[in-house]
Amino acid sequence: MKDDLLLDRHLPGLGESKMSENQTRPNLIDTTDCLEAVEVFKGWKNLFFIIVLICLLMLQGIFWLVDTGCVQTCEDNAQPVVAECDIEVGNDKQDSPATEPAVEKATEIVKAETDEVDELKAAGLEVPEDISTAAKNVVAEPNQAEAIEKASEEKQFEIPVKVTANQIQKILRFVNFILIIAALLYSLTLLFTLNVSLLGRLGGINHISRAFFCSFFMCVFLLPWQNMFGSMVSGFIFSSEQLMKGYAECKTADIFSMSFYYLRFVGYWLLVLLLLICAQLRSRRWARAILRRLEVI
Repeated sequence: MKDDLLLDRHLPGLGESKMSENQTRPNLIDTTDCLEAVEVFKGWKNLFFIIVLICLLMLQGIFWLVDTGCVQTCEDNAQPVVAECDIEVGNDKQDSPATEPAVEKATEIVKAETDEVDELKAAGLEVPEDISTAAKNVVAEPNQAEAIEKASEEKQFEIPVKVTANQIQKILRFVNFILIIAALLYSLTLLFTLNVSLLGRLGGINHISRAFFCSFFMCVFLLPWQNMFGSMVSGFIFSSEQLMKGYAECKTADIFSMSFYYLRFVGYWLLVLLLLICAQLRSRRWARAILRRLEVI
C-alpha cells in the first residue's frame, strides 16, 4: 500500500495518461468508421454527378436540335403531300389537249426523217451526215428531257433524314426520369455525408454544408413545377409538348418573347449547371479539408 501511495505521489500523471489512452481508442474507432462511410458516399456522389451532368447536356442538345429545325414536326410531314399534288397538277397540264398537236408534229417529223434514211440505205446510197445527226438528235432529245425532268424532281423533293417529334418525346421522358432520380439522390448523398461529418467531427463542415444547399437549390430549380402549379411557377425540366409549343410561338414572336424563350431553355439550364458544379467543387474542398485535419496531406 505504501509503495502504491509513493508511486502515485511521485508519478501523478500516470493515471491521467491511462485515462487518456482509453478515451482516444474509441475516438479512433469512430473516426475510422466515419471515414469508411465517407468513402462510400464519395463514390456514389461522383456517380450521380456524372449522370446528372450527362442528362443536362442531353436536354440542351435536344433543345438545339428543335431550335435549329432538325426535328421533323407535323408541318414538315405536310410538305411532301403538297409537293406531290403540285407534281400531279403539272403532269395534268402537260397531258392537256393544248400540248397534243405539238407532240404529234414532233412524232411526224421523226417518222419522216427515219423513213428517208431507211429509203436511202435500201437504195444503196450514202446517208448525208446532216440528216443522220438530225434524226439521232430528234430521237435522243425526248429521252434526255425525260431524264433531266426526273433528276430535277428527285433533287427538288428530296427530304433529308430528320429526327421525328415522336422520337424526341420518348427520349425526353427517359432523360427526365433519370435526371430527377439522380439529382435527388445526389442531394441526399451530400446530406448523409454532412451528418457523418458532424458525428465523426471530421471537419470541413462549412464546405459540405454549402455543397448540400447548392444541390438542394439545384433540385428545386430542376423539378417541373409547371405540371403542378401551371405556368406561374416553372422548373427547368420540360416535356416535348412544351418545347414544340415554345418553338412554334418563337417563330412569330417579338424580341421580348424570343429572349424569354431562350432564357427559359438556355438561361435556366446554365443556372442549374452552375449549381451542380458549385456543389461538386464544394464537396471536393470538404474532402481536402478532412485530409488536412487528419494530417494525411
